[in-house]
Amino acid sequence: MECCRPTIIWPAPGFPAFVELPETRFDVVIADRAGSVAALRDWAEAIALGAVGAPQAVPLALESLGPADPALVAERAGQYAALPEARGARFAHARFRFSPSALHDGGRGVRLFDLVAGGRRERARAVAVFGRRHEGLRLAFASDLHVAGVWDEIASAVDRYAPEFAGILASPSRLLDRFIDDANALASRGELDLVVLGGDLVDHVYPHRRAARSHARSGNNIGRLLGALERLQVATIAIPGNHDHRSFPWRPRAGRLDAVGIPPEHSKRVLKRAGLWDYWPLCRHDLDALRTSDEDGVSAMADYLARVAPVTDFRCTARGQRLLMASTGCDVFARWRSVERARWGLLLRGLSNAWHPNSEGFSDGQLARLRRWMGDGTAGTALFFHAPLLASRTEVGIQERIPRLDPGAQRSLPARVRFERRLQKAGFQCGVSFRNPGVLIRELIAAQGAVATFSGHSHRAGAIEIDRRTLGVRSIPPARAGGRPDVATLLTAPALCQLKLGVREPPGYLLAGFRNGALVSIEQRGLDPGR
Repeated sequence: MECCRPTIIWPAPGFPAFVELPETRFDVVIADRAGSVAALRDWAEAIALGAVGAPQAVPLALESLGPADPALVAERAGQYAALPEARGARFAHARFRFSPSALHDGGRGVRLFDLVAGGRRERARAVAVFGRRHEGLRLAFASDLHVAGVWDEIASAVDRYAPEFAGILASPSRLLDRFIDDANALASRGELDLVVLGGDLVDHVYPHRRAARSHARSGNNIGRLLGALERLQVATIAIPGNHDHRSFPWRPRAGRLDAVGIPPEHSKRVLKRAGLWDYWPLCRHDLDALRTSDEDGVSAMADYLARVAPVTDFRCTARGQRLLMASTGCDVFARWRSVERARWGLLLRGLSNAWHPNSEGFSDGQLARLRRWMGDGTAGTALFFHAPLLASRTEVGIQERIPRLDPGAQRSLPARVRFERRLQKAGFQCGVSFRNPGVLIRELIAAQGAVATFSGHSHRAGAIEIDRRTLGVRSIPPARAGGRPDVATLLTAPALCQLKLGVREPPGYLLAGFRNGALVSIEQRGLDPGR
């Protein structure tokens, strides 16, 4: 936050304001340190909408400006407000209005705008205006981007020194560019309204090891991600994954290159030629790759909250479809001290899945919030979180091991742990949300209207249907999901930008269609990993 200058905290690039015509008003939460009411009003009156990817500017009328209600700040910007950098700031609430006649959408059903003032961009990709003529919602769910400068260095080294692998290299930056091209093409044809980024947006926040102490905000991987998204002409919602909580990178040797498709037996040669090889199979800095804060105690999530989205759990509505976002937290073994004694066995057995470790999962507070949101009388819910509730290392269908998924009452910790042990014994707790999957499954079964969840993390596409009447369960191809209000559908997306050797499906994402609160279509779209 710039000293003494007002800052728009919400809306944000990863949590925009949605305006659906004929409605023409939207709210803004502002952090202000100057304290001058007149100066704040002058600044607010200069704000306009700047069309993303076009020269169009839409003037705004300031309808109201005053102190923000604490409940509004908590809902829209609560985690940002708790950061040390927000200490001493006063929060204001502004309401703006625009004239629909000033919008020229060029035939597109959704327009995306920055908030600008006097030629300066105050908040990027902050407001999406939905036209009246489209029914339903089409969104792309893309997870596991893993954007990081080190992967760009390795991609460059492969191009120079090992061009025979260029055709299989799953370079995150290149794949993200291809996804953006695909999303923009769909949007230009009116076939895409919204992009949801499902976590692991960056591989780690800071580009260098902890010893390097180069933690500048402008040069970190969050900035690299936001720079890449500048070309995306579709509004974006974001949730964090476990990698977004990691402050520092692995050494390339320790992490190996099979993450981007380079066979392990060739990693040494590529890294040596790139100048990234070292001779230590283990060193004390390797555990820094699991740290969730820097030396000064600043959370890795601080930059995410300031620049991507000021909260990680929120709800919004787009084209009448209710969308709920929730964070599944960091790697659970990074918080091993907080794990309940009854879950220690689950934690230790889960450590064997090092490639996709379990994330923390859902706290009681999160579950209460989700229960309240799903029970507000609105029909139909789409729920997005990074680490799935159920995942297996094998292709065995869940119905072959758990033909009936009954979590029971889940009112006590022993009951929850019994269910979690059952899932782990059956092989469906490998790279998942560690805490309380049974509680959320129970809520999904009892929710009003159609319900579907979207996750990533496991780097492979899949779908599980739970019959909400009989509790029967089955694995199905993602393309067959949707259209049945009597089932809860749990969808998992492929990795957009990172692979592991042996995963047969290409990188890609899910394209989902909703109508009247229900999921009606799913398409898995692949991306070519080669250059």
